[in-house]
Amino acid sequence: AIISSNVKIGANTSIEPGIMIGPEKIVKPNSRVSKNII
Repeated sequence: AIISSNVKIGANTSIEPGIMIGPEKIVKPNSRVSKNII
């Protein structure tokens, strides 16, 4: 099972949580939050 969601809020702001669950019960959450304010 592969669950991936991409959420983009505002200007130059991206949140990408990723969850991978395989038959071997492996969970690898990856979250990146970047904010650019000028």
